[in-house]
Formats: sequence, structure tokens, C-alpha cells
Amino acid sequence: MIANTPHSIIAAAKLFAGFVLVCIATPVFAYTWTTYYVDSVSGNDSNNGTSTSTPWKTLTKVDSVTFNPGDCIRFKCGCTFTGLFYPLGSGDSNYPIWVDKYGTGNNPIIDGNGGPSAIYLENQQYWEFTNLEIVNSGTSVTDRRGIWIYLWSAGTKTHLYFSNLYIHNVNRGGTDTSKDADGIQFYTDVTVAGCHFDNVQISNCTISNVDGTGIVFSANGSSDGYIWSSSGDVLGGHGQRDTNVAIYNNVVKYVGGNGILPTKTAAPHVYNNVVDYSCLANSGAAIWSWDASNSLFEYNESGYTHFISSDGEALDADFFCSNTIFQYNYSHDTEGAGQTAFMDGSRYSRGWANTNPIFRYNISQNDGTLIGIAGPVDNVQFYNNTYYETASPTSHGPGTRKLLTSGDWSGTVNSAALKNNLFYFDSGGAFDSSTAITYDHNSFYGISTYPSDSNKITSNPLLVSPGGGGASLSSVDSYKLQTGSPLLGAGILISSNGGKDYWGNSVSSTAAPNIGAYNGAGVAVAGTGSNVVTNPGFETDGFWTYTPAGWSKWSNSNDDASYIESGNAHSGSWNGTHWKATAYQVYTYQNITGLANGTYSVRAWVKSSGGQKQSYLKAYNYSGSPMFVTIPTSSTWTQVTIANISVTNGQCEIGFWSDANGGNWINYDDLELRKM
Repeated sequence: MIANTPHSIIAAAKLFAGFVLVCIATPVFAYTWTTYYVDSVSGNDSNNGTSTSTPWKTLTKVDSVTFNPGDCIRFKCGCTFTGLFYPLGSGDSNYPIWVDKYGTGNNPIIDGNGGPSAIYLENQQYWEFTNLEIVNSGTSVTDRRGIWIYLWSAGTKTHLYFSNLYIHNVNRGGTDTSKDADGIQFYTDVTVAGCHFDNVQISNCTISNVDGTGIVFSANGSSDGYIWSSSGDVLGGHGQRDTNVAIYNNVVKYVGGNGILPTKTAAPHVYNNVVDYSCLANSGAAIWSWDASNSLFEYNESGYTHFISSDGEALDADFFCSNTIFQYNYSHDTEGAGQTAFMDGSRYSRGWANTNPIFRYNISQNDGTLIGIAGPVDNVQFYNNTYYETASPTSHGPGTRKLLTSGDWSGTVNSAALKNNLFYFDSGGAFDSSTAITYDHNSFYGISTYPSDSNKITSNPLLVSPGGGGASLSSVDSYKLQTGSPLLGAGILISSNGGKDYWGNSVSSTAAPNIGAYNGAGVAVAGTGSNVVTNPGFETDGFWTYTPAGWSKWSNSNDDASYIESGNAHSGSWNGTHWKATAYQVYTYQNITGLANGTYSVRAWVKSSGGQKQSYLKAYNYSGSPMFVTIPTSSTWTQVTIANISVTNGQCEIGFWSDANGGNWINYDDLELRKM
């Protein structure tokens, strides 16, 4: 029968079109499909399952049926179905098989009950799954997945779509990290000629609290995509790479292993995903490629990737890849490196290589090491990225913070170029040198030793509010350039540059670009309203004091670490100072009330010795999340800014925070809080 399913309208249109074309010459055969209903509370497996009043009850019954093209399987909302969901059959190019919900309430739950997977397909195609919650945990130590799609037959299996799924609590039952515990795993047997997937879409899914990888394409070897034979070589020339893979609009968080890993794919498109808190139990990366070609990763956010004993990267173009592009991504608070390119040199001599990876127009905030390269990578390019790191990022891997690290993986980098990048450290920033790595037209600020770049710019880049990025792709306007920035139009032309910047501004093929990820016009951040700060230049008292007029203080019993002094002011005679011979924490602030609601900016002139655990200007208590800008190490007065403070409660607190070692100091003067 023809039911009211997502296929009915499409199929009717196709049938009508076919009828018009063939009705004169040939008879028409009606195409039928069936909608089946499953209700774990009120159903009965003796029913026919074809109506909401005669539903089936169990997955055992569903798994006993071979479904036909166009069929639809609907699980009742609010119900839990325990066991393995392994429906048989395949759809076709006109009529896929659809799995969905019916009724109202919470999405139906498929509980794998500790088995190999909750949902399983084997050598099948033309299936679509949507609106389900999936769990699969157990006490025994074994491989488990939420969804497992297995292909071992020759040829192509196509049209496998997964959308609006909530997959969580998939465990391996112990600490044996060799066991799979993935949210969604596509797995192929690469020993079978021509065996691969095509036209796979994973979208709008949330995957959390799984012990393994969130989303992975893999092959015989391991779920992390290491496609090895027993002799340790790569199994090339058998299985083909999966094609037309799209992974988008997903959230992957709190996973023991990798976030998203499209191994053994050709031209996968991975975009608009968020991966937070990955690699909590296994070494790996948040978003990366391995044994893939022409991969495109864009508009993704990666945060809080954990470092265990190695890796812990945010964005990684890895072993046996070619033409990988990472663009318009935002990584932050990564314990390992923000952006990496790796290749195993022991296989390079046998024809395996990692060639032409490109990282462009990405933003990195407080990643442990900014760039990592290891092994004989060929022609890796990093251009027009913006990198920011505080003196003490909230989390990063062991060792010295580095602008770039170049490691030996049975060989070192063959060729790498860094152009038009903006590196902003508040202090430090070591880098590994190599004759194979070239620098041109980069901006280095707050870095004590520079790489060899004859066209470098080392003056203040005048970012709108450095360090002010939040936890979303749209939260990084702080990394735009202010009016008067020396980086405006100061870059070098790069061919095939993608045509736009992180924010969508055009990037010309003929005019010099800006340096960094922002290619728009300079942003005016000074407010036009009156300055509402009381005693903004510390001139009111006219004498040395711990308690300047209009200002309040908090400390860990170190009130004497904050005071005003003369003889060192940016303007006038007096300025604020934090200093003490022993370690201290102190916060000097002013809570300004009676403000008209609107958008404000705060600016201050600062100097700093550097070396503090934390030191920043803060905007707080304005009804939004706290905003910060780190005070850079500088012996001369430098202006810092926090822009786009959206006041909706009529007040805003501004202040200076120091968590410092003995002898560290900051000076501050001439504060402005103005409505923009």
C-alpha cells in the first residue's frame, strides 16, 4: 500500500512522470511499499505491523523481515527497543528504505544492550535513519558501536543517510583501548577489489560519552583507520576509497578517542561540526584525515582536545593524504597542537606520502603548540591563519609552548611554507628551525625570537580584542583588525587562495591581502559616547595610595600588591600598578552602574613585565559571559581593547586581574568605557 511517508510525495511525482512518458507505449505497473510501526509497550509481534493500531513489539520481529524499496519502519516515541536492530534488505535509487519515529514525546531509543552494535547493516544500501536515540553499553570488555555499517562484498554500496540522531553511552567495558567503542563506524574489507561506500551523509547528530571515536570510516586493521597487513605494510590497491561522504552539522563531545575521522575516503566534505573534549582516553585528534585524498574540512570548531601521551591535536592532515584543505575552522584550548601535518617516513620510500596539505583562514586560540609537522611531509602550506596564545593557556600539552614544532617520524619535513599568518603571544613562543620551512610576510607579536622572515611585521597588530574568542565559530570577532592596523593590505598574494576569509570577506586574486584570517576593512572600536569610568587616569587623589578614588579591590591577602604611583604614567602624573616581591593575586576593578543598554567598548593603556600566570583586562557583570584581553609583555605603553560588550542590565564591571609570581608587574592607565 502507499502510505503517507516521506517517500510518498517524491514517489508519486516520479510515478506520474514515468506514466506520462510510457503510458502510450507500455503498461504501467504500480509500485507499492509498506509502512511498519513498532511499539514496545502496546505492540504484538503477531500483528501485521502496518498500522498504529496493529504495531509490532520487538526488534527480533523487525529483524526477521526483509524490507523492500520504499518501505518505512517507524518506532513509537517514548519507547525503548532493546537488542540489535539489524533490518534486512535494500532500497533502490528511486525508493530508499526509511527509519523514523511516530507519535509524540521523546525520540524512540534503540538500546544495543552491550552487543556489538545497536544498529547494524551489512552489504546493504539505500537506507535512511532519522529521529532516534541510540545507546549501547555493557560490563564485558569487547568491541561495541552505536551504529556499525559493514561492507565486505565487491562493488559499491550507496545512499546511506543518518540525521538527527542522539548517540551516547557507548563503552568498551574497560580500559583496553584496542577495543572499538565508536558512535558511528563505517567499515570496509580492503582486501576485496572495488569494495567501498558512496553517497554517505551524517548530519545534525549529537554523539557524546562514547569510549572510542565519534564518527569514523575505517577498514580491516583498526577502528582508527590504520589499514595494515600482518606484515605491517599498507593494504593498497584492493579496496577503493569511499566517495561522496558528507559529515555536517554534528556535535561530538566527551569521546575517549578521535572526534571525526574519515579514513579511506576520496573528497570527503566535513563542515559545520563541533568537536569538544575528544581524546579523553586514547591518543588521537579532534578532526583529521588519514589515507584520504582531496579532503575538505571547513567551518568546524574544535575545543578542549586532550593530550595523553602523544597527539592531542585539533586539526590534522596525516598519513598518506593528498590535497587536504582545512579552512575557516576555529580551534581553542587544545592540549596538543592546533594544526598538524604528519607522514611516516619509513613508508615514504615505498611510495606513500602526505602531499599538498593546506591550512588557511583558520583561527587558533590557546592551543598548546600552534603548528606541528612531523615526518617527510611535502609542500604543506599555512597561510592567513590567526594564532593567539596567552602566557598560561588553561590547558596544553607538556613542554615549551611553541609557535611551530618540527619532529622526526622516520624523517623530517620536506617542504613547508608559512605566509601571511598572524602569531600573537603575550610572551615567549619558541619555534623549531629547518631549512625546509620558509616564512614570508608573517606578523609576530610578543615573540622573543623570530623565525627568518625578511618581510615580517613585529609591531602591535591591533586586533580588536585578542584572546576574546568564545566557544563558537561566531564568537571570534575579537580577531578582526582595528582601523590603523599595520597588517591591513600588508600580505603577499597567494594563488588559488579560496576567495574569501574566515568571515566571508572577499580575498582578491590581484590585490595584496591582509595578514591573518581577517581580510575586511579595519574596524573602529573606540566608543563615541562619553567615558563613564570614574578616575580613569588615577589623577583624582594626587598622592600615592592603595585605595584610589572610585576603584575597589580583591586579593588573596595581598592588598598591598595594588596601588597607584607617579613618574611612570601614560598621561598626567599617576598610573595604576600591580607589583609585589612575593607571589600574589589581586583584582582592581570598578563596577559602573546606571548605563544605558547598548554596545560598549573598554580600552586601557598597559605595560607588563610578563611572567605572570594570568594577567588581563576584564569586562564582567554586564549580563553576558566575562570577556578578557591578556595584557601583553611590553616595556612601552600599549593599548588593549575589549569591544562589543552588550550591556542589557544597565551595568558593567571592568578591572585588572593579576595572578603573578614575585617581582612580576603591570602598569595601567587612561581607561575608557564608552558606548559604541
